[in-house]
Amino acid sequence: MVSYGGQTKPVFHKKAKTTKKIVLRLQCQGCKHVSQHPIKRCKHFEIGGDKKGKGTSLF
Repeated sequence: MVSYGGQTKPVFHKKAKTTKKIVLRLQCQGCKHVSQHPIKRCKHFEIGGDKKGKGTSLF
């Protein structure tokens, strides 16, 4: 009898993230200290863009 060792269950390979966190860089006017505040993850980010409303079409 020959036994085949090794892993029997599939190994989960984690995929790379496709989104990036949007970060605000805020600088103090007095001491020039820079602080970064993350907002949230999204694929497309637009500053000052119109928000998508409920029931509105893109055409």
